[in-house]
Amino acid sequence: GDVEKALKPMLALKKEKKFSLIIGAEKTETPERYGVLELSNERVVKITEKPKKSGTVFKSNAVYLLPKKFFWYLRHVKTHEHSIIYALQDYIKAEKNVGAAKSGKTISLKYPWDVLEVNKALLKEKARRSISKKARVHKNAVIEGNVVIGDKAMIGPNVVIEGPAYIGEGTEIRSNCYIRPYSSIGRNCVLGFGTEIKNSVIYDRTKTHNNYLGDSVIDEDCRPGWRTVTANRRLDRKNIFVRVNEKEVDTGTTSLGAFL
Repeated sequence: GDVEKALKPMLALKKEKKFSLIIGAEKTETPERYGVLELSNERVVKITEKPKKSGTVFKSNAVYLLPKKFFWYLRHVKTHEHSIIYALQDYIKAEKNVGAAKSGKTISLKYPWDVLEVNKALLKEKARRSISKKARVHKNAVIEGNVVIGDKAMIGPNVVIEGPAYIGEGTEIRSNCYIRPYSSIGRNCVLGFGTEIKNSVIYDRTKTHNNYLGDSVIDEDCRPGWRTVTANRRLDRKNIFVRVNEKEVDTGTTSLGAFL
């Protein structure tokens, strides 16, 4: 949905102004985290990766309309996590015919914690209350809001699920579990007694037992030990930073747990 919304003004700009390459652009107040565009009206003068500057500027939203010629520039830059930015820099400098189409907020999938934002957006937009007739839900379970429960899932006694949330096919949520909003549980998982899940994505076949997993992403076939707790807030409640390639990266959130 985000890409489709971003493409409409990009296609319109290409048709109107005949730019050879179009970059999707959106406002940001944290330019140090993105590729930032220097604009002259709708023309891109320069793109700089993670500049040390403050204030509201336009960043690339990582949606592009690229001509074949761009890939010649891409082949001639060093392979790197920012190879596309470097190739865009060379293209802008040489071709001088690059436009920026301004759009609303989009969600990138660059870092592991971005999975949580994508999951939240999908649940908010797509989740509607739907409980499979093949699922077993205990009479004492409480299910509130837009909760999707797949085939052959089992919801035990005294379980509380607050939507929006997704429970995959064949997953067992045993007694006294608490599933909080914006949580997605994959297929054939087992959430053992007393587990609490908050704003997290749990992939297929993972098993828990009396755990607290908050603002976390847990991969397939994981088994957090009994009473494992993911600490998800700093004591000073400031943004959480994660070390990526020897650099401290601001996650832009005050709540972040673990990635297993």
